[in-house]
Order: sequence, then C-alpha cells, then structure tokens
Amino acid sequence: MRLPRPSRITDNDIAAALAAYVLVITGMWSVHGGLADISSGWASAWTSITALSGLYTSAVALMALVLVARPKSLERRFGLDRMFVWHRILGDSMGLLLALHVTAAVVAWTADSGVKNALIDLTGGTPYMALATVGAALIGVVTITSLKAVRRKLAYETWYFVHMLAYVGMAISFGHEIYL
Repeated sequence: MRLPRPSRITDNDIAAALAAYVLVITGMWSVHGGLADISSGWASAWTSITALSGLYTSAVALMALVLVARPKSLERRFGLDRMFVWHRILGDSMGLLLALHVTAAVVAWTADSGVKNALIDLTGGTPYMALATVGAALIGVVTITSLKAVRRKLAYETWYFVHMLAYVGMAISFGHEIYL
C-alpha cells in the first residue's frame, strides 16, 4: 500500500482560497446593487446586510459540508484531522453569520412594518419563511450543542443526532433563498 504524500498546501493557502471565495460573493452582491443599497437609507442598508450575511452563511455551510463529506482527494491531500478542524471553524462561522442574518432581517423588516408585523412576516407570513425560521432554529441548536462546554455534557450519539439536524435545517431553509 502506497502512503499518501504530505500536502504542500498550508492552512494559509486554504485561508487564501476562502478569502477569494468571500471576494467573489461580495463582488456578486455589489454588482447586484448591494453596495448601493448600503447608502440608500436605514432600512435599505439593513436589507443589504441581510442579503450579504445570508450569502456568506450559505457559502460557508456548503464549504463545511464538502469538508465533512470527506472526498478522498481532499482527505488524502489535507488529512482528516485538518479537514475536521476547518469544518469546526466553518461551522462556528456559519452560526455567527446566521445570527447576523436573522438579526439584520428583523431590524430591516421592523423599519417597514414594526416589530410585531416583522416577526409575523419572518416566521411564516411571507412564503418559505416558516421553513427558514425552523431551519435557522435547528442550525442554532446545532451550533450551541457543538460548543465544547455543551458537547462534553452530551453523549456522543446524542450530539451526533442533533448535529445531523444541520442538514435538515439547511435543506428546509433553501427555498427562501430562491423566493426572496
């Protein structure tokens, strides 16, 4: 059996690839009016932040899924331990970006309709938002149970089952990305 060659790719190279990914997403957002919306008033700025944080959240989630899927080419190149470290970093980032996305959406929607109507619209009054709300809640639970202090208190099987809910959360949230 032939042993895999050590990777010449460093964590800095991976970080550079992530930075390029972020620049592409930011560029697409900007070209489609995101940057102009930032300076078009309070509600428009928060809506623009909502869109950008949602794009980043989706991108980071997809990258984390690719890493945990363990494609042989990546696993041989980077090693499983390193892939799981990056998966954890991306998962933490996704949780923070999702919190920013939800908060910015509530603030943006509040400007137009008030807090009560914003919460009604964002939790089911607008098409696909009920599923997106449930998806965000599931991903929030996964993020919280993945914190070391919480994870240590859970049986591995419990943590693993809860962690698998992230797939459900991402799948059921996808519709609102297309609709809105």
